[in-house]
Amino acid sequence: MNDLSAKEEDLLQRVQEKPELASRFFRQAKSLKWFYRLKEAGFFDPSNLSGPQPVENTEGHVQIPNWPPIEYLLNCVGAAATEGNEDYAREFLGIIEGVTMHAQENSVENYQVWWRFAEILSSLPFNLVEPKHVMLTEHWLDDRYDRSLVADHLGNKWLPSLLQQNTDQSNTLVECLLRVLFRTRCAMEDTRSSPKKECRFAFDYYYGSKIISSNLALCGEKLGEAAIEIVDSELRRILEELENDKWSSIWQPAIEDHEQNKYHEDAENMLVIAYRDALSGHTESSPDEAIGLLVSMVDSDQDTIVRIALNAARGIKPYVDALQERLVEKSFLRSNLRHEIWHFLHDSYPDFKKENQKLLLGQIESIADNPGDRSKGAIAYEQAGWLSALRKHGDPEANAYEEAVKIAGAEPEHPDFSSYSTSGWGGGESPYSLEELSSFDIDVLVEHLSKFQATGGWKEPTLEGLTRAFKSRIVNDPITVYPYLNKFTDLDLAHVHAVIEAFYELWNNKSPLPWEEIWPALLGFIQMLVNTETFWNEDNAKERKEFVANRNWIISSIGRLLEASVKSDDHAVPVSENALIRETIELLLRKQEGADFNLDSDAVSVAINSPRGHVIEALINLTLRECRIADKNNDEHQAVWKGFEAIYDSELERPSIGEYEFATLVTNYLPNFLYMDGEWLMGHLDTIFDQSDELRWSCAIQGYSYVSTVYGEIFGYLKSHGDLLKALDNPNLADRINDRFVQQIAVAFLNDFEKYDEEQSLTQILVERFNRDEIHQLIWFFWTKRGKKSEGNMAKWVELLPHILEKIDLNHEDGRKTASDLCLWAEFVEELNAENMQWLTRIAPYAYEYHHGYGFFENLARLSEEQPMYANDLWQTALTRTSLDYPEEAIRKLLVNLLQIGSDGQRAAKATVDLYVKSGNERVWDWFKEIQGQ
Repeated sequence: MNDLSAKEEDLLQRVQEKPELASRFFRQAKSLKWFYRLKEAGFFDPSNLSGPQPVENTEGHVQIPNWPPIEYLLNCVGAAATEGNEDYAREFLGIIEGVTMHAQENSVENYQVWWRFAEILSSLPFNLVEPKHVMLTEHWLDDRYDRSLVADHLGNKWLPSLLQQNTDQSNTLVECLLRVLFRTRCAMEDTRSSPKKECRFAFDYYYGSKIISSNLALCGEKLGEAAIEIVDSELRRILEELENDKWSSIWQPAIEDHEQNKYHEDAENMLVIAYRDALSGHTESSPDEAIGLLVSMVDSDQDTIVRIALNAARGIKPYVDALQERLVEKSFLRSNLRHEIWHFLHDSYPDFKKENQKLLLGQIESIADNPGDRSKGAIAYEQAGWLSALRKHGDPEANAYEEAVKIAGAEPEHPDFSSYSTSGWGGGESPYSLEELSSFDIDVLVEHLSKFQATGGWKEPTLEGLTRAFKSRIVNDPITVYPYLNKFTDLDLAHVHAVIEAFYELWNNKSPLPWEEIWPALLGFIQMLVNTETFWNEDNAKERKEFVANRNWIISSIGRLLEASVKSDDHAVPVSENALIRETIELLLRKQEGADFNLDSDAVSVAINSPRGHVIEALINLTLRECRIADKNNDEHQAVWKGFEAIYDSELERPSIGEYEFATLVTNYLPNFLYMDGEWLMGHLDTIFDQSDELRWSCAIQGYSYVSTVYGEIFGYLKSHGDLLKALDNPNLADRINDRFVQQIAVAFLNDFEKYDEEQSLTQILVERFNRDEIHQLIWFFWTKRGKKSEGNMAKWVELLPHILEKIDLNHEDGRKTASDLCLWAEFVEELNAENMQWLTRIAPYAYEYHHGYGFFENLARLSEEQPMYANDLWQTALTRTSLDYPEEAIRKLLVNLLQIGSDGQRAAKATVDLYVKSGNERVWDWFKEIQGQ
């Protein structure tokens, strides 16, 4: 049927003759009167659909081509779905089927078309859609380049719509859609250890969780066992594929939502939740019908299915009545079923028949008949775990539980899990509330702290809980505590640590307290503690069973406290206390061993977090404070330094006994040592950066990498001795450290500590070796200095640019990445001239390729204010490899500046906009017309 006018027929003929007009035409055509003429002209022919096209000179990059007719179909699908237009709706379905079948046969992928097809399919009358149309979506969900858009539309838009219809036809489509969505793909995948089979959905967890949480319970309600059968068969299949059913309690500790469920994104986890929700919908809507299903599930030879059934049945008497015989006849008391069995028994045991209760208790008792390698206590502990579910349901159960606990020596913690993961600081409860601890006088408080012994029982008070409460007691009322600190030195180290941490917190928060009185008491307490011979017993340094302090924790806390006490002149201890602080630091440095350092250690992290490192930082800050005091009093601080020099000389020798904290921190605090005594530092550089001791050198160079200022003399030393190049080539040093050395070389170049063309210029070496990461860092670092466009900086940029350009090979990915990085330097261009145009033309095509297009086009827009035609030439060059249209504001500005210069600018703008249109992007054309009309 042809209702087109002569003018419309002429337009259609022009679209046929000029394919570049098709995209715009199909976007604007919004009437069904065009449909049969378009079909007759072959626009809907499946062979017109193209798959991904490789991007020239860009390995691994593809472009997904547009299929213009899809825009027309989207425009008209609403009209096709109205009553009376069923023939058009069937035609639309035929196009979807024909194109998809052709794509399947010819392995064509085009996710943009599949996504639009999903929109069209879901918009057509569902009574015209057949299962075969739904099954076509399987091909859409196998597209390698994107599946999430299709999955989201099918599962989160069409599926809920179909469920609301609740007819036989719509429910049939729902079944088909569920089979498509929950089909898993299983394949071997490489892991760090060995290849491993993985099963995945077409969509990721984000979309899958939305589909399941919003729809599966309703599917179970509307479709009943038909919905459950779909997820059941798929779950059973992948449990067999993965062979992981027997340890489902590891990858899915609880069937219900629970904090122990650490894994969510794998297909098996999502299927368990889908099964659970569908079963829940079915049991709530059809409880009687569900009984037979639950019985068959409990009879399953797959534990995961049994667990889902038990989760659904617990606490519901008809289900308990139907299942209890099976539970006591078979051996269900095993670890993989523990969580669901435990809660089923806990909630439902009173509904068990007396004979079944007796049989169950006998099964628990018989655990002792198969001891294996377990001790009597371990067996009793397992029995206690099961009995804890029953203990409140009768005297025999309670007595059996108490007897098992007595033999085991402890109550089971988290008895409903075969294994339980904890994280965070938790720590259990305190035996005394904060109010109680605050009511005790000091002697009673010390007595209670001394006598407390954790029983290890389930939900019983812990030492960690008590120490946290004790710390809060001090923080809340330090005035009543500090005069009696000497009474706390003999307490458990966990409580001693709480004392130090409490006053550290109060000091850091600048709490208004009588610190002149508190500091002598606090330092006296610390002195008494560290001078106690028993404090240095080897056992006190061992890690403890509970998460509470040992000696190393305490020394770290002392170090942090002493550092904080002298770090700031505005908030420091009285000067009269400095001597006692120094005495304490020297004692700790003599006694405390260093941490373990290795060649692949993050030396700075180890040093600043180790007990000895904390004490060294306190020493450095004490020395700095005394030097500052001397300077304020117009005294030479050299005398102060001389008083500390022997300690630092001694610390320089500590690597000989395997202690590397100071070897790391001396360079980390390099500016401070230059202030305290630069001659001492320079005179010991050979020792500090001793390359004959690889570990010592590694620690020193890592410490130095954190120094933000580049000192000419230090840089010269490290350059001449090869330390910086050695660091860049060291495989044990992290990339972030290498980045800092590249930045230091760049700073040295900017500050004329070296010239590019001088012998052994490190800047020249970086460019000549052309390591991709190093060059990226060099370019980026120069760009960060864009706000300081001094004449000297600009000259350095101009000097460096041609050397980098000379090394770029655009036939390789690293070369293209570097060209894209150089687009950052458009920021430095003040005007476009022959020289600038030459290098900008070379790099412009790669602006968007590695995410620098946004800034590059903003700079083009800036430059177009004065030189719009030159800027347009660069714009067109950039479009040889892309048709991206952002940033919109910059592109609009480029167009405005071109149009303002008259007809030449208009022609140039039109030519540039045509490049977008030819690539299928018409947004810029719309902006162009809008700007023209203003």
